[in-house]
Amino acid sequence: MRSLLIGVLTVAAFPAAAVAGPWYYEWSCTGRCAPGQLAISGREGPFDSREDCEYARAHDARSDEFVSEGNLGGLEFCEEDTTGNHAPTGGAAVGGGGAPPRPARMSQIEVGVAFGPGWQATTADGGTTVGAGTLGLDIETHTGKDVGGGALLFGIHATRVEAAMLGADARSVVTMPLLVGIDLTPAVAGGKGWQVRVDLGASIGGFLLAGCGDCPGAVWDETLGFGYSLKAGVDVYLSKDSGVSLDLIVPRWEIGDTSPGNLRLDSPVWLVRASMVGRPANP
Repeated sequence: MRSLLIGVLTVAAFPAAAVAGPWYYEWSCTGRCAPGQLAISGREGPFDSREDCEYARAHDARSDEFVSEGNLGGLEFCEEDTTGNHAPTGGAAVGGGGAPPRPARMSQIEVGVAFGPGWQATTADGGTTVGAGTLGLDIETHTGKDVGGGALLFGIHATRVEAAMLGADARSVVTMPLLVGIDLTPAVAGGKGWQVRVDLGASIGGFLLAGCGDCPGAVWDETLGFGYSLKAGVDVYLSKDSGVSLDLIVPRWEIGDTSPGNLRLDSPVWLVRASMVGRPANP
């Protein structure tokens, strides 16, 4: 596990240099920019190198038009075409329907710190107590296009649980969520070398509960819970490959029940996560 975390953090902090090849960038827009249509989209390229592609993208006047009032869209980041199905270089626009398919890729990785209230414990008589707080590390990856796709999240959270049946002192426990879902990250503003994206997501999965083997109550025998979470935030890319993210997470995870001699544990009502964001180089 330690080696995995080190590897993921390394990918996020130091994206590998891209190899020169046929490069493209896609664009899309809906609103006033698409009169009489639901949306317009296209693809610019191919370009001989990433530098040529980024130069053309930075000087594309549509980057300002597509985020102006009445429009929603933007220019995607430059990507290398690995399919082998590309025309001679020239930078000509290609309609969105004519773009060759590309294999799934990791489009984004977030490594961040999450914090918020503690977990809530509910007893058989309906009494509730909330622990002092929750603090954790999350690693979230996105697969698909820059505008959105699939998401996978793994976390390690430490929290405090308080309840009369546990004694006078609060107990420290660890939860480890593993969730899969979808994420939408449309661009809302941008310029040369920077970009702002909305970050919306929904995920479902399970979590392990550990660290309280001597605690009384059947809940500690279960150790595996399930739930879902919703996310809303903003990603700010300060360069082509890296930036920061701030998200509000609404988890709904639960384990145990309120039968006699047991506890029901509910996740915090909210968590805030501050992350470093990276775009790994894709072969």
